[in-house]
Amino acid sequence: MNINAAFPSKYIKAAEVPEEGVSLSIDRLEVDDVDGKGTRKPVLYFAKAKKGLVLNVTNSKKIATLLGTAETDEWAGHTITLYRSETEYAGETVECIRVRAAKNGKSPVVEKPKPEPATELTDDDIPF
Repeated sequence: MNINAAFPSKYIKAAEVPEEGVSLSIDRLEVDDVDGKGTRKPVLYFAKAKKGLVLNVTNSKKIATLLGTAETDEWAGHTITLYRSETEYAGETVECIRVRAAKNGKSPVVEKPKPEPATELTDDDIPF
């Protein structure tokens, strides 16, 4: 049994995201109680994905830069790529989810090409 399966979540976990990335079209942003204790955070939902991405400051600012607007109501319909990375947290290296421009997305800002392109997935291949 994969240990991640023992702790299911309605939000995307880093372990579920392919290292090479997955490109997804933004559907909407909602503010959800993410821990059942009243901690409300922005959650980005994608077309055809069952789970949402809880946004942190780093990813929120990156998406705003990529899309050319901090107005989250204008993010719907744009495509971004989620990829797995690492960060430092409480003195430990932990896996995290990061975002980058999607190849062929509707993002008005173009980033330099990345060495590893996102995997082209069908609807059935989206792992979350």
